[in-house]
This record gives sequence, C-alpha cells and structure tokens, in this order.
Amino acid sequence: MISLYIHSSHDGSVTCIKDKHLLFHHQIDRFNKFKHTSMPHLAFFKKLLELNEKINKVVFTFFVKDNATVIWEKYLKRLRIIDKSTEVIYVIDKHHIYHASCAKLFHPYADYFLVWDREGMTNKDNETEQETVYNNKFTKIYSNVRKGDGSNIGFGRRYDAATKACGFNDFEEGKTMALAQYKRPGAAFFEQRRLEKKSLVLLQTLEMLHFKKGDTVCLTGGVAQNVINNSNLKNKLKNIKIVADPFNGDFGISLGAAAYHENLHKVYMPIKNIYTGLETKIDISRFNNYNKKKVEYKEVCDVLQKEPVAIFQSKSEQGQRGLGNRSLLLDINAKDAIKKINAIKKREWFRPFACSIYEKDASTWFDTKGELSPYMMFTYKSKKPKLTKNVCCVNNTSRIQTVNQYSNFGLTCLLRTNKKFYNRPLLLNTSLNLPGHTLIETIDDLLYMFETTPLNYIYFPEQHTLISKNDI
Repeated sequence: MISLYIHSSHDGSVTCIKDKHLLFHHQIDRFNKFKHTSMPHLAFFKKLLELNEKINKVVFTFFVKDNATVIWEKYLKRLRIIDKSTEVIYVIDKHHIYHASCAKLFHPYADYFLVWDREGMTNKDNETEQETVYNNKFTKIYSNVRKGDGSNIGFGRRYDAATKACGFNDFEEGKTMALAQYKRPGAAFFEQRRLEKKSLVLLQTLEMLHFKKGDTVCLTGGVAQNVINNSNLKNKLKNIKIVADPFNGDFGISLGAAAYHENLHKVYMPIKNIYTGLETKIDISRFNNYNKKKVEYKEVCDVLQKEPVAIFQSKSEQGQRGLGNRSLLLDINAKDAIKKINAIKKREWFRPFACSIYEKDASTWFDTKGELSPYMMFTYKSKKPKLTKNVCCVNNTSRIQTVNQYSNFGLTCLLRTNKKFYNRPLLLNTSLNLPGHTLIETIDDLLYMFETTPLNYIYFPEQHTLISKNDI
C-alpha cells in the first residue's frame, strides 16, 4: 500500500510511504526554486509516475484549502497518478500534533514535545495556537493561544515582527538571530534577548508544573530553528535534557502527518537520517567540458586548503541546512576563506559560517561535554578560538555538525583525512545554493551554479571524482 502525504501550505513537502516504510520525504521548493512555497513541480509528478504503482491514499494537510491544494489534486488526477478509487483526505486541525509527531521520529524517547511557531491552527473563535506541549503519547498538557483581538502574542509572531523591523523579509528570522549577536541596539538584539529570557521562564514554569528531573524535552516548530535560544535553554536548564527536531519547520509537517496516521513510531527505525530526498541520478558526463579526475581523499583535502569545493552525493538532505550531501566545504584556515566563500554565496557580513567535525574529535575542539550534534541545532564554545575564528560567531561559538562513518561516509573520510595530513578534523560547511535560492537539488542545478559563480571545484564522493575549471 502506498500513501502520499502532501503539505500544501508554506514550506510544502511530500512524503511517500509504502507498507510502513519511507520511500522519500522531500521539500517542494527544492524543485520549483521558490523558497517556502508549496506549488507543485513536474519533477515530483515524474517521480510518482516512476513508482509505477497504485497510489492508495492521498492526505493533504494545510491551513486553508488554497490554489496549491487544488493544483496538486488536479494534476494527480490528470496524470492518472490517482483515480476515483484513491482515498483523498483533507486535514486542517492537527498542525501542532504533526510537528510533535515528526519530532518523535528523531527523538522517540523524549518525554515531552514543545511545539512553538508563528501560528498553528486558528479555531472558530479566531484564536491561534502558538505554543503547545504534548507528552510522548501526544496528549496536550499546555497551550498558549493568540486571542481573536490580537492579544497574547507568542514567541514566533513577535520574532517575525522584529525581523520585519530589521528590514528583512518573511522567513528571514535567521538573519535577525545572526545580527543580534553583534549586540547592537535595535529590534534584532532586543527581540533575541527577549526570546531567550521568556523562553527560559516558560520552560522553568513547565518544569515546576509538569516535568520531572531527568525528563527529555524536544523542541520543534519554527522557533526551534533559533539555535542560540536552543543552546541557552540547554545550558541553563540543568534538571531536564533539551533536544531539538531537525525537521522543525513546516517542511516536516507531511512527514509528521505520515508518522501519525501510519503509526510509524511503532516501526523500528522508520527514518535513519535527514537524507530523505528523491534519488538523484549523478551523470558526470554533463561536465565533459571541464577537467575530471579520479582522486583519493588526500587530493580533495589538498584543494580544500586553498579553494572551496562543492560536495554532491546521494539523496539530498532536507531542512534548511546543508549537512554534507549538498554542501560547500573549505578548510577553516584557508587563506581568505570567508572572502572566497562569500564570492560564491554572497552572504551578508554578519552571518557566521558553521562547520562539520569528525564526531570523535568534537569535544577536543568544542565544549560539547560529550554531546553529539548531527543536525546543527545547537552552538558550542570553541576551545581553540584562534584556529576556529572562521566558523565561529563573535561570541566564539559555532553551530557544529558532528559526523561519523554511519551518518555520512564520504564526509567522514574527508574529515579524517584532513586531520591526518593537516591536523584539523573539521571543515567549514555552508549549504550548497545560490544566493537567496534553495539548496542545489539536481545535476542541472549544480551545473548552472558551477557555470555562473566563482566555484571552481566539485567533488562526487561516490564516484571518487573531482571536477575542476582549472588543471588538476
């Protein structure tokens, strides 16, 4: 039996389940190239046709039935992906439960799930759910709603307003968070500190009323993308353990809906990592106009000491961060590292870069206290500030990704090789995308980026092949 779960509000996504197993979970904007959208793209329909199997059920999740939902259903029928026998279900009232359900896939043993975002669902009294706490069985134990008169505004909506005040656009709250670290007076600094203080008070209150010592609380929803706030809570709440959902935005809703309705939480390891995208055919022949060479890891690391290298492999990671399958890498001590990366990325001056580090070396370089950070959901203090300045914020912390051979073999080999020959088991890691665009998804996307930016090198780990505009 095959089921499709389609989230057709902002940050849309499609999840395909076959007999309780995940076939793929994919953000829609990776193909239509418009960030945070849910309008369908032909590539999705082609992949569904390639399944060559009957779709038994389609579940749409949304806030309101809008054009995206109508278009999705229209083309599913027109292309005969579904027919009259296909069960079509519409769900509008479980937004926060789906957030919690998605989080439980990554943290099945969490005792509680705190869902907080700009807005969840609006009821008949025009009250909007903003913060909700569920226990492990999805029983609601706490809820904060914005009243119909606009009062009682929650964390997400306030931070969104501060982002607008800073001159940024919708869904650019990450820029507000980055700017706030420079401690400049203004909306960014004020709202970031306010978020940290009010969040701590909320968790402390919940701790007194509901949580027990030793409980694990998982953060999800859009506010959980604020890694500074996540880290502040983790560091200051000593009696409970704070973890975070990597699919915390609405791009995780379709997966959460699938898990909730298909009882995937009862299936052993229904999802192993965040590399859940559609299978990508890697056709190196598309780069025949450039230099190609079969290489060892050492040769790639040699290049990384001087130039950024795009890494492209397997299924793409979903979420807002490049985590090793669609990443732009560079040695942390490369000359003019930031200048070279920014020539390609064109990021704002105040936005810091992150790093990937070999898991076993993380505690030597950062104050992790033995914790793992596979999804860049927390920041950690550097123990070697002079060496890590290019991947740290102004307060000497970095949003790190800990990597091992099981989570990402190709990236692990690069990190271990860089340690062996250059004594640095970490690399600057930023998402592989054009300025203001979604992560690179296909070979066509990659080729376009290669031809239109100063990027000079691409590495395909699975093919052990390095592509270069220059002589290798």
